[in-house]
Amino acid sequence: MSYLTMSFVRPMIGALALAGFALSGCGNGGTVQGGSDGFDRSLKALSGNTPLTSPLLPKGIKGSFGPNCKVHKNEAWSLLFGAPASVPPAVEMALNDSINGCPLTLKSITVQEGANTALKDYPLATPFNLTRAYPTAAATINQPAGGLAFYANAHLLNLDMPPTPGQTDTYFQDFVISVIWSDDKSACELNAPPATYATVKATAQGSSVPPPNYVINWDGLALKVDANKIVQPSSSGSVILQLPTTTPQAGEEWKLFSDVPDCCGMNSFAEIDTHYRTATPLVTDMISGTGNVTISWDKFALQGVNLSTKKYRYIIIKHVGAGNVVSYELMQIAFTGPQP
Repeated sequence: MSYLTMSFVRPMIGALALAGFALSGCGNGGTVQGGSDGFDRSLKALSGNTPLTSPLLPKGIKGSFGPNCKVHKNEAWSLLFGAPASVPPAVEMALNDSINGCPLTLKSITVQEGANTALKDYPLATPFNLTRAYPTAAATINQPAGGLAFYANAHLLNLDMPPTPGQTDTYFQDFVISVIWSDDKSACELNAPPATYATVKATAQGSSVPPPNYVINWDGLALKVDANKIVQPSSSGSVILQLPTTTPQAGEEWKLFSDVPDCCGMNSFAEIDTHYRTATPLVTDMISGTGNVTISWDKFALQGVNLSTKKYRYIIIKHVGAGNVVSYELMQIAFTGPQP
């Protein structure tokens, strides 16, 4: 079985700020702290214009407190990625202050340009208030002329399990501002990352009929999910089956199946052949020639599905060779929700 994994998620910059209770009193007399972390989803290295090839490395964020905050109202704040919440600079909030009533507004990304240790602030074209969920649209980062355009998005992390329902929309404990950025705008929006898949090729015992040998391309697939990782109808794109340029073997028919009780049990020709002939597919279609096979995202029955855990779909491609001998290629595809 062969595996190919594709993901836009890049390594985390710095360490996660630790979450926990940091109370100096009780009721609204105490405070909690906010730290930040950053995740790079760039497809290409970010660069600035001093010179044009100067690499950019986001190092932190800046913003302001809302006008109704119990502490630090209308003041500015700044954070460095990976700095623990207990170590300045940190964002200090009144315990149980309202997230909506006392919003933190993200205004700029602090970056290092090349070897220059003097950090610069790149403002967001449209600043936004931080909530538990990522905004649907990523913010464009304003750069000096000539720099590579990039985008950012952010939300409040570690506020997912309030002790009481009444604290759902409050800063009830230490938290993290989690930031993602990329030169690809869609990589900073509510997209599920590219899926993973495995293939099994099967031919009847004693037969020399080659099985199909397609690979999957889903560069244009954009599964949109909401804050709960529910796939939205605004999703777009397709899963595309492509033949290699060297010794391609096309099939003549394909079927798409939903989850089965045993996700990994079809490893033999008999098992795949039985499933192909007897199970009810989501979609089936013929293949003509050696061109690409395009399967629209909505054929996978994912709309409304929760991707908090992996959901599997199966494509089986059938080839009939000399003497009507059949061979198959099974593609097991795992869809999962966005990270972080």
